[in-house]
Amino acid sequence: YIGVPASEETPAGRAYWVEIETSLRGASAEDREIMKLLVLEAITGFASGDSLGDYVLELYVKSGSRPVQAENPKRLKEVSLNSAGGDSSWVTSDTVAVATLAGEFRCVKKQRTLESRHEIPTGNIKLIKKSRDDYAVWFSRSIPVLHMAKCVIERSRETDTVPRITGIPASGRKSSRTTAEIIAYGYDAGTILRLDSTR
Repeated sequence: YIGVPASEETPAGRAYWVEIETSLRGASAEDREIMKLLVLEAITGFASGDSLGDYVLELYVKSGSRPVQAENPKRLKEVSLNSAGGDSSWVTSDTVAVATLAGEFRCVKKQRTLESRHEIPTGNIKLIKKSRDDYAVWFSRSIPVLHMAKCVIERSRETDTVPRITGIPASGRKSSRTTAEIIAYGYDAGTILRLDSTR
């Protein structure tokens, strides 16, 4: 769940309260986590070299039934749009219709592939680790805030040795697929984490 329940003026400019709730399907309430951030409106101009920590003024976290904790937003300093493993750019496709649980949307599809290969010398052999991440994201301007209707991430990981060593089998290719899809949206978000006792 992502909600933007309020905004306010700050010395650094207009900012919005953003609430992000995550939990595992079927898990107990103790596995629920809520993050509440006060984010500068200037983040709409976020560039690849910027740090998320430069745009977040306040950060609060609540895990399960534990009390709300105020955290230093500078911990987000290392979060940027730069991804490790390559500088592959996004490829944009034509507008297409995408069906989701929240309805059908006219979307622009963006795709990106990141690949890496690392060789680790170990005695007389080399351990080779290969990875590949394929991203496909569908965006619609009719969806508020993130505009994301659907996202699919396909990952593969593989290790091997050179030369091949009897008794040390290669891992083989291991693949995973993660899909995220919008299930509902609206323009009437109410706060789910009150800060009266922490501010």
